Amino acid sequence: MSLRLIYGRAGTGKSQFCLNKIKEQINNKTAQKIYLVVPEQFSFSTEKRLLETLEQNSVINAEVITFKRMAHRIFTEVGGLTEVNLSKTGKAMLVSNILEKYKKDLQFLNKSSENIDIVLRTITELKKHDVKLEDLEQKQKDTEDEYLKIKLNDINTIYKKYEETLQNKYIDEDDILTILAKKIEESSMFDNSYIYIDEFSGFTRQEYNVIKELLKKAKEIDITICSDEINIQKQPEEDIFYQNKMVIQELIKCAQEVNVNLEENIELKNSETNSIVKLRAIKSTSEKPLGLENNGEAPVIIVSDETFDKIYNNDLSHLNLTSIYMDAKNANDTQDEIDKLFPNDDNVYVNNTNEYANQMNSIYIIVAIFLYGFIIVIAIIGITNIFNTITTNVALRRGEFASLRSIGMTTKEFNKMIFLESFFYCIKALIIGIPIGIILSLIIHRAFIGEMTLIYHLPLKGIIISILIVFILIFSLMKYSVKKVNSKNILDSIRDENI
Repeated sequence: MSLRLIYGRAGTGKSQFCLNKIKEQINNKTAQKIYLVVPEQFSFSTEKRLLETLEQNSVINAEVITFKRMAHRIFTEVGGLTEVNLSKTGKAMLVSNILEKYKKDLQFLNKSSENIDIVLRTITELKKHDVKLEDLEQKQKDTEDEYLKIKLNDINTIYKKYEETLQNKYIDEDDILTILAKKIEESSMFDNSYIYIDEFSGFTRQEYNVIKELLKKAKEIDITICSDEINIQKQPEEDIFYQNKMVIQELIKCAQEVNVNLEENIELKNSETNSIVKLRAIKSTSEKPLGLENNGEAPVIIVSDETFDKIYNNDLSHLNLTSIYMDAKNANDTQDEIDKLFPNDDNVYVNNTNEYANQMNSIYIIVAIFLYGFIIVIAIIGITNIFNTITTNVALRRGEFASLRSIGMTTKEFNKMIFLESFFYCIKALIIGIPIGIILSLIIHRAFIGEMTLIYHLPLKGIIISILIVFILIFSLMKYSVKKVNSKNILDSIRDENI
């Protein structure tokens, strides 16, 4: 029982090395059972390459297998699937029922029709990485972020009800590998076998658990990893193989946990494929292509089709193309066509960002209508109050203004007095209003971000606009009010004041 890692850069022939080893073992009759484990999407092409390498039309000793196919073979031998297997549609119906039934207990995920896909993806990820309900509950207790705590509470509630409904009635297809890891010990399928695990760019926690159980059964397991070396020596942002090296360390840890020998690792090099290709940069830009916006600081090199073929020698069999990004004119029609090509295939997930963007835009429009409507109503009320206050104040002082003009105050001096009064009104309003507004915006900012590290930016643009509006509004209203008072005769104004 041993583990051996086969590593090398892309194009160094790791897959072909495994196929050649299988051919050698079959020809020398040194192995009775050989299994080549690959991802679902590579099963057919790998079977074809295996037969081409063996130069045979059929083979008995060796078999290309996936983790799911392995699970069904084990269950057929020892049992394990006594309950009904819940399909993807059944899961969606179950989640929809839970969201509707417990809507009052949820705060973020209480819109059942909109959040079914989000919940389904979350449950799938939790199961793939073997996250138990107890782990979520503990995380909810430990976190200090109130908003994260509320979200975790929603997920805990849904996950708990989901598991309770499944218990002793159904089997979630995402639990297949978890059950497989428990059943391998009862099976004799992999006893003293040779297992090659190829074409994986990484493993989920469920798959790590399966590999640990296989290490206890198999005579030798060889796993290929695309990496330039075994050990981690650089920071993540400086090493394009960092994630793969993390996978290597996790595999070594799995072997150590089950007390399995670690054979000498094999590094593959190929002078032809690793030859230096000189590239001349035509242009550099900070804008990243579609799909690579969030790849951190890793550099992106865009080359022509001819240069790409030259680098990879027209051989793309070793590339793990796990994601394809498409810019479509009609995203919904494109999604429908892809769904038709891969019906009921859980390994193909289509993320329609256009649909998500439309949903977010609709939410933004609704929120904007509500907020701007609220602001407009408040502004109208404020302007009305200011108008009434200033006009009433000027009207009450018309006798005073008439007296000042009767004793010799010129129109220029009168306008200057009104200008200064208006100016001081504005300054006083701004001295009180701006600090209160800044304090309120800070309180709202802190209330919304919780424990997130979002920097507060002083709304200078809003402050400048507010200052201009206050000056224009007050000066305009004062001018209007004074003009209305001045339209009356001085004697009439004094007489009205004395009556």
